[in-house]
Amino acid sequence: MEFTYRLIDSLLLSAVALALGAYALRQDPRSGLNRLLLLICLCFVVRNTTALLAFAALKEREEIVALFKANFLFHAIIFSMNLHFFLLLRGKKGPPAWALALVYLPMLALSLAAILDHERFVRFAFRDGEWRIALPPRAGRAWFRAYTWTTLLYLTATMLAALRSLLRAATRRERRQALILICGFSAYFASQAALPLLRRATAPSLLVYPLFAYILSLCYATLRYRFLAPRPSPMTEELIAHIGDAVFLLDRDFAVAHANPAAERILAAPSGTVEGRPFPSLAREGGKVAEVLASFQAGPELSLGLRLAFARGEDEAAAACYLSKVKDRFADLVGILVIARELPGRKEFQGLYRITGRELEVVDRILAGETNQSIGASLGISERTVEAHCLHVYAKLDVKNKAELVRLCAKFDLLP
Repeated sequence: MEFTYRLIDSLLLSAVALALGAYALRQDPRSGLNRLLLLICLCFVVRNTTALLAFAALKEREEIVALFKANFLFHAIIFSMNLHFFLLLRGKKGPPAWALALVYLPMLALSLAAILDHERFVRFAFRDGEWRIALPPRAGRAWFRAYTWTTLLYLTATMLAALRSLLRAATRRERRQALILICGFSAYFASQAALPLLRRATAPSLLVYPLFAYILSLCYATLRYRFLAPRPSPMTEELIAHIGDAVFLLDRDFAVAHANPAAERILAAPSGTVEGRPFPSLAREGGKVAEVLASFQAGPELSLGLRLAFARGEDEAAAACYLSKVKDRFADLVGILVIARELPGRKEFQGLYRITGRELEVVDRILAGETNQSIGASLGISERTVEAHCLHVYAKLDVKNKAELVRLCAKFDLLP
């Protein structure tokens, strides 16, 4: 009866872990963090099911030894994946190759040693109708001590990474996430640290419960607080799809997390090719757009209006853009909403009066209220050159002063 209950527990734990890992991958398949979380869950499933089913079902010692050798790699590699996960958690980029080698090679080496000489790691005893694992004799515990200290080193490094995440958390969301991870990991750390103190042979199935509790906290903290890519709800996404203006939802790195069909049309881009691209790369002056976005994100303003020229192949599409900060329920910034309305009159104005691109830039800055000196500084030209551009523009438009220029530009919807 006890085995039946533990079998049900094992299947339920495995199903929950597998579902959480698959859900994380579905949320953002491009995220290395989510892919790694799925691999951790898969390792747990293999470790959990084989630890219970095989140790209770197999009767021959040779079969148990073969199972241990095949299963030890999945058990040991979880520690490496766990540390890798925390290294990815705080950085925008993954750790370098040499750091990954330090993360994975020690545990892989110990796994190989366990496969070649398992008796120096554990011994097996058949009690109460099932196989149990216990410590080897004291004289032969060198490899086991090496494995224990290496495991504790991995756990300590992971705990330090979690504490670093807490200390460097810039938002309420990140602090809550770090606290949940630290609490879940502390319980797992305590269970692993106490393992060498166990004197009696232990059923392998009992060792998976602390690991499952930790994986549960790992999934919960990641899926609830991570917000890897802000996306609208299904109902909001349906409404956005029918808006005539282009709508872009940017994450905190200014990458496009969501774009409606109008956004794809204004860029003349195939369906599904806009998401994931850096938003500044969509504009003609990408560097300046990135500076504006960074300043807006760091500043106190909640909204901002600006003009952008989107790159559309060899051509461009002028648009009036409205930017708004998107915050979560913790009042933390998670992204920027950009609504862009195309300005077809701009191209008509430029073609009708044969205004060059540089002259149009000067007109934009005049309409924005800049002086000739500031226009020259922003465009990298002299004030005398700016004055020459103004004379050419006035002559082409047949206007005599700025007031007439403003009235004419208003007819083409060029005013900021």
